[in-house]
Amino acid sequence: MKSLSINTNKLLARWVLTSCGFLCYIFSFAQPPLPHHQGGPSVTSQIHAEICMGLTLTETHALDFGTMSVPTGAVNVQLSTSANRIASIPANIQLFSIAPFPANAAYTVVGYPGAAYAISLPPDNVVTITEGTTPMHVDGFIAKTASAGVDGLTGTLDGSGNDSFVVGGTLKLITGQPIGIYSGTFDVTVNYN
Repeated sequence: MKSLSINTNKLLARWVLTSCGFLCYIFSFAQPPLPHHQGGPSVTSQIHAEICMGLTLTETHALDFGTMSVPTGAVNVQLSTSANRIASIPANIQLFSIAPFPANAAYTVVGYPGAAYAISLPPDNVVTITEGTTPMHVDGFIAKTASAGVDGLTGTLDGSGNDSFVVGGTLKLITGQPIGIYSGTFDVTVNYN
């Protein structure tokens, strides 16, 4: 007959592991539940939105450089925001005081009372005017708002939501610029600042 040997160490180790596993399983159900979030600090926040009127821009007068002679040499004629014309080389052109007279482009702005706004004018080398065949560039656009009272591109609407501004620029003529009535357009944009 064969003798049966039992390794008691292995049996004891197996019994301990099985018992520990069983006890861990039992105790996992006996553990008290974790507390639910119970009224930590909180605050009710407010949400706001305001719908205000958009800006309205209206042109009240077109930009007009007035009447001048055919230039004997290339020349720039600047129209300031005070409607004063200045020739870069006075000997090259005569600026006449006959109709149509020089005048700034003029605009009214209506919007939210007390709000600041910004004016966008065309960059250089974009705007031309023509009599049909020969263009002239208009560059150096500048504005002056009634609210600021100085040249610049920002203004503030008064307590009634109104302001106005004027625009000047620089007309670039070539030698012997052809006789004609020149016209064109340019874009002016206003946005809340």
